Amino acid sequence: MEQRIADLERRVSELEFVYRNLAKDTTILYGILRMDLDALKERTERIEQRLDTLSGEVAQVQVRLDRLEQQMDQRFAQVDQRFAQVDQRFAQVDQRFAQVDQRFAQVDQRFDRLEQQMDQRFAQVDQRFDRLEQQMGQILTLLQKQQGS
Repeated sequence: MEQRIADLERRVSELEFVYRNLAKDTTILYGILRMDLDALKERTERIEQRLDTLSGEVAQVQVRLDRLEQQMDQRFAQVDQRFAQVDQRFAQVDQRFAQVDQRFAQVDQRFDRLEQQMDQRFAQVDQRFDRLEQQMGQILTLLQKQQGS
């Protein structure tokens, strides 16, 4: 039994030795893990700072893009207004051309009427000349008869 107690004591000593070594190793590992964790925290903080900086820059870019979009919208609105004005001017020009076309049509009608009137008057003048010619012919014939008799 003493042998067993001695074996147990030796076994307890060995376990205490292993326990102390494990405790030292655990302390060392804890220290290493603590340093790694601290390094990781620092790195995480740097990454967060970078993300904050990037977020700020993205926000600035977004503000710039919003301003550009507003400016483009305003410019497109101005272009639309200018096109509307040009369209109105073309509509006015079209109306004027239509009026000029109507005037030309009216002038054409007047010329046609004048041409008809002139044709009628020339026909009347021709008829008068024909009558005068006949009358002159009759007068000449009468004169010749009177001179010949």
